[in-house]
Amino acid sequence: MTKRRAAPRPRRRRLILACALSALALAEGCRSCNGDEVFAAAEAGELRGVHELGEWAAPLVPPPGSYGLRRVDEAFLALQPHLSHEHPFHRLVALESLRRLGQRVPGLFATRFPDWIDPLLNDPDPELRWRAAWALGRIGLFRPGLFRAAKDRDLRVAERALWALGAIRSLEVDVIPVLLGGLEREALAAPAMAALRARTGLAHDTPEAWRRWATGPAPGEASSQDEKPAESGPKVEEPTPDPREAQGPQED
Repeated sequence: MTKRRAAPRPRRRRLILACALSALALAEGCRSCNGDEVFAAAEAGELRGVHELGEWAAPLVPPPGSYGLRRVDEAFLALQPHLSHEHPFHRLVALESLRRLGQRVPGLFATRFPDWIDPLLNDPDPELRWRAAWALGRIGLFRPGLFRAAKDRDLRVAERALWALGAIRSLEVDVIPVLLGGLEREALAAPAMAALRARTGLAHDTPEAWRRWATGPAPGEASSQDEKPAESGPKVEEPTPDPREAQGPQED
């Protein structure tokens, strides 16, 4: 019976070296996959890290064998200091990351971090204010500051706040008076009516019709002439973003 020849020493050394390099690469990959590099970059104030935190979708309870996978609630906490950064663009990147995380786990956001967007509804920069209102609508969380935002002097802020008040499904407050108030500004009549249709399921198509509906019919006037139900049920269209939005936050 012929015996197998042992591998030459040079070949054996190459195999050992290849295995060692593979092990080092695997170890480095584990350090990357658990989020340490992303969190470290964010803690150092790097915008790359702040942005990547918004893509963090780790489960709240790491699965077996995850070797220290960073949890999504840690990503929220890592974002918090960046929301009050002195530079508006830095705050904008943090807000967008917060929005993306909030959309992934809206229940967690509403339970533990519901007021984090509130200061940005009052930000001096209108770009931050309208994105804050939009973020609440996308997450589906009502905040009282949306009422004030719906009357903002900047039309874009007011438009997004009206949209959010129509889009948020679970509301324990009456938003109809605020939406009717949007009809008083000509540039906001269309988004205000869209939000009213979403909230009521009615399909009035003019500000006058909505005002008659709100005040009720005049004495002797039929009350059913304006009650036109929406054909496809309550629905609100999200405002069309400007070209810059499609490209993500861009620094001026």
